[in-house]
Amino acid sequence: MNEYVDKIKKLMEKEMVRYVIAGGMTTAVNLVSFFVLRLVTDLSRSAANIIAIMLAILFAYFANGFYVFRSEQRKSVGRIIREFISFVGMRLFAMVVEVVGTNLLCDSFRYNEFISKIIIQVVVLVINYIFSKCFVFKKDKKPVKDILADNYIMIIAFIIPAIFMFVLWVVAEIGPFGGHSLTMVDSLHQYLPFFSDYHDKLVNEGSLFYTWDIGMGSNLLDIIAYYMACPLNFIIVLFSREHLYIAMCLLISIKIALSGMTMASYLGYKCRNKNNLLIIPFAVAYALSNYVIGYSWNLMWMDCILILPLIMQGFEQMMEDGSNYRLYTLSLFYGLLCNYYICFMICVFLVLQFILTNHKNIYKGAEDTLRFAGTSVMAAAMSAFLLIPAYIGLNTTASATRHFPKWEWYGSIWDMIKQMFVLTEPIKSQQFDGGVNLYCGTFAILLIGIYIFNTKIKWYEKLKNVILIVFLMMSFNNTLLNYIWHGFHDQYGIPNRFSFLFIFILLSMGYEAIANTDKKQIPGIALGIIVAFGFLVYADKNIDMDRTVIILTWVLFAVYSAGILVLGLVRGKGRFAVAAILSVLCLTEIVFSAAKGYESNGTVNIPDYYGDAASVQAAIDSVKTGHFPYRTELNNTKVVDESTYYNMQGVSLFGSTVSNDLVNAMHGLGFYTGANEFLFDGANPVSSSVLGIRYLFRRQDEHMSYDMDYVDTVDGVDVYQNSRALKLGFMVNNELKDWTSDASNMFDSINNFVEKSTGVAGTFSQIYPEVTGSSNDITITHDNPYSEYFGLSDITPGIVSFGLSFDITEEQNDLYIIANCNGITKIRIYVNGEEQNYERLQYQTYHVGHLIKGTNVEVEYYFSAGVPDNTSARLTIATLNGAAFDQAYEGWADNQLNINKFEDGYVKGHISVDEAGLMFTSIPYDSGWTAYVDGRKTDIQTVAGAFIALDLEKGDHVIEFKYFPRGLKSGLIFTFAGWLVFALLMNAKTIKEKRGSKKGKPEDEDRTDDEAAIE
Repeated sequence: MNEYVDKIKKLMEKEMVRYVIAGGMTTAVNLVSFFVLRLVTDLSRSAANIIAIMLAILFAYFANGFYVFRSEQRKSVGRIIREFISFVGMRLFAMVVEVVGTNLLCDSFRYNEFISKIIIQVVVLVINYIFSKCFVFKKDKKPVKDILADNYIMIIAFIIPAIFMFVLWVVAEIGPFGGHSLTMVDSLHQYLPFFSDYHDKLVNEGSLFYTWDIGMGSNLLDIIAYYMACPLNFIIVLFSREHLYIAMCLLISIKIALSGMTMASYLGYKCRNKNNLLIIPFAVAYALSNYVIGYSWNLMWMDCILILPLIMQGFEQMMEDGSNYRLYTLSLFYGLLCNYYICFMICVFLVLQFILTNHKNIYKGAEDTLRFAGTSVMAAAMSAFLLIPAYIGLNTTASATRHFPKWEWYGSIWDMIKQMFVLTEPIKSQQFDGGVNLYCGTFAILLIGIYIFNTKIKWYEKLKNVILIVFLMMSFNNTLLNYIWHGFHDQYGIPNRFSFLFIFILLSMGYEAIANTDKKQIPGIALGIIVAFGFLVYADKNIDMDRTVIILTWVLFAVYSAGILVLGLVRGKGRFAVAAILSVLCLTEIVFSAAKGYESNGTVNIPDYYGDAASVQAAIDSVKTGHFPYRTELNNTKVVDESTYYNMQGVSLFGSTVSNDLVNAMHGLGFYTGANEFLFDGANPVSSSVLGIRYLFRRQDEHMSYDMDYVDTVDGVDVYQNSRALKLGFMVNNELKDWTSDASNMFDSINNFVEKSTGVAGTFSQIYPEVTGSSNDITITHDNPYSEYFGLSDITPGIVSFGLSFDITEEQNDLYIIANCNGITKIRIYVNGEEQNYERLQYQTYHVGHLIKGTNVEVEYYFSAGVPDNTSARLTIATLNGAAFDQAYEGWADNQLNINKFEDGYVKGHISVDEAGLMFTSIPYDSGWTAYVDGRKTDIQTVAGAFIALDLEKGDHVIEFKYFPRGLKSGLIFTFAGWLVFALLMNAKTIKEKRGSKKGKPEDEDRTDDEAAIE
């Protein structure tokens, strides 16, 4: 008996055994608490989960601290408090994983709640063990004050941008200081609405795989992968929807500050001294460069900006020491996870870096190649659960089609160089693709020559960096190289998105040059200064720059040159003092320029766009009943994806993940479409009926052009109902499979849709009234009375608009038009001289109204850049045939799908089919959908590759649709394999390090404290 007791005691001496026992008891506390709360209270799953986890955390701390890891026999109160705070802090991450993971398994994978909770416990157990072992109860752990002292330069590089952003918030009245926001351009029109839907799913336990709130139904995982994959984004659950813009501004500010810290880490590694005072201005210059100021509203890009220095630090560590690849793999994984688009540019940059790296000999080169390729693939595999579904999704978008441009130049290279100078306004968006954000400090320009002539820096390192900056500068100005850098994608108004790589190299070169200054380098410094001033003289002759910029650059060059020369001449405390002065001067320039940059950028006043959000939401809620299988829209939007912001199951979608086939189909149904968008603008009775658009919400003073019935006014918002909104699915003729949306005339395309689906012809009838021009400054010709095109010539320079008008000749016309012209900005509609509407009605159907004979209609075409020469305007006029539409609607409505269950990514219903045929659904086609008819899996058909349809036989059928993102299963397998391989490699490395012994003293042991702080 004693033998067994001794064995048990010996077994209990093993840390892992004790951890398993304590972990099992902690899990029991968690599970029992969770299910008791779910059974006896009305708490939501997430709320019950959080309470249960907090109870488990409290139990686990004492179990781990005093039983498992046995940090010390006796602990001071301070030590206990510190360990508790550290323990709880680490467990909070595990809590996020558990809450989100449980909801993900329940709502997205549709697992049972109990099964989901059990599965996620295994993951949490592993995370908690790693954190407790490596961080919380780690033996010989450094005190906090020692950690801060060892990394004070990195901390300062974080604090300065953080303080700058806080002051900016106050001065620019951002967030709680006045309602303004840094979320501008696409960040306002796309990202904020997408974050609203993401917030809704996280808070209300919805599916993260699919959403009905975006573009009639969209793969939410694709949208998360492109816009919102950063783990920091989970902080949005702490904010209400009306304050999400504050959360986004906070995320932008945090990432800017972190960029300074990571750049400081890289520069410290680069010159083997992380506490050099001169690191600070270069790190801050990276965090507050014109690229960051101009493009930080793309908050998902900022993840790659902040992680790039760590990726490069890891890359260089790996090239120097083949066994040290952990930082590279993890940081590249983070970049790929958070934003694969910008990280693609980083990957191209890494390949160039690798090619230009000195591998010393062929054997080392082969070894480096295998290691670089292997770790890069491993990082990609670790993030494959997002990358593979995202890649498959991207291949359905318009950008999947490759149209390689010719080898051409945007302009003079001096136009690019001009963007490097002080007081250059940052670009936040512009149509010219040759624009670029390059400014990161005047000292960075000055130090290029000093870097080249520094004899301490290896020649091949200098050659590599010079080749890279020259190639990048050439890429900014070349259409083909630019296209490749952007992932074989056009820039769409945000030019040279990879210019942060140029800024990174330039600042790295500059810091390396100034960190290696001493008396021996004075000749090289002098020569570099001469070259810099010569460059400035030459630039002044070739660039049209403001004299203030030239004068200020001369002054800064002179001051910095003097400072660098003195820095090279002195040592000890004198060198420290000079370095401090130089740092302050450089920081002053950077901070001042950043302030001017944000001033030119401006901010967005959120109340201008969402000031009536409560009223709109009240109107939406007045007609909403649980999970409703119909669609609603806004009469006029203040931001493009506004319907998504209100989680209202709308039609519109403006985003980079939109399906190209769906865009084309929506165009064929009369809607406004673009390269990556389709909007509710252009809706007509046919499209509104087919897509099941039941309600429309109109704010006061908005013109109502859609033919719907007024229902009510709620808090100042009018509610309209479409009495002919069809259900999600209905029976049509098989011929609809052959419908295409490529007709040049939308009215023909809509007629074709109706005729193929019901056999009813002539829903819209095109008419050709006599049309006259209304501008004396332009010649308008119309040779063929049956043509919808009008020639424009003899245009007076500076003319920005012209009009086409006609009279109604029939007793009553339900009139629709399509108006378009190259370069058009907006269109005004006048009826009997009274302005009806003024908006971007470009190539879409528009309901002018029910007009009587003699009514005059004028269409004014407006061009912000002036009417283009020798072009043609299009005006297509048609009337709706009410009898034909009635007949078509009756055919569609006879056999509709009655929905029994409607959730994100899941639909179940039943339908009675009178005759075998095709069931059309307004569910956008995605290969992730699986269909079941009467419990049997069936093949999905498509209409125009855009909408799901099913072949059904006569009789009663139960229809079920289930969604699972395509590529996710294989992605999860690759992710598991990638992390498993990484863990095994790290474990093998740890075992190897424990077996070895480390000897030797630090290289800098004999340096003075002052020299160590600046060298």
